[in-house]
Amino acid sequence: MTNNQHFSQLAILAGLGISAGLALGALIQDLHLKRPDRILTEVKTSFRKSGALDGAWIEHHPVPFKRFASQTLVYRGGVIKHEDGQPVAYEFLADTKTGKVVDVWKVTSQLQS
Repeated sequence: MTNNQHFSQLAILAGLGISAGLALGALIQDLHLKRPDRILTEVKTSFRKSGALDGAWIEHHPVPFKRFASQTLVYRGGVIKHEDGQPVAYEFLADTKTGKVVDVWKVTSQLQS
């Protein structure tokens, strides 16, 4: 076997190894879910930009969420803060893979101080 043939085989094997590694990395990242407590920390940081929070929570079991043709798994959570001297509750849904909030809404029931 000449040096050229040996180099060609080595280059092919290296290319296959790199391709397999990239494919496996993409698969692992696709299956990996962000930790709910880290997502809650990010959401609380975002809500604190408009004032102090009285409390926050997040469920640790993901649920399916479908919007239009897209379906994903989300964590459901909520925060309570004061607005105009009254406690106001907000709930949110956060994507389990990215941690991004996909929906947020104000809870309409009255909270007692």
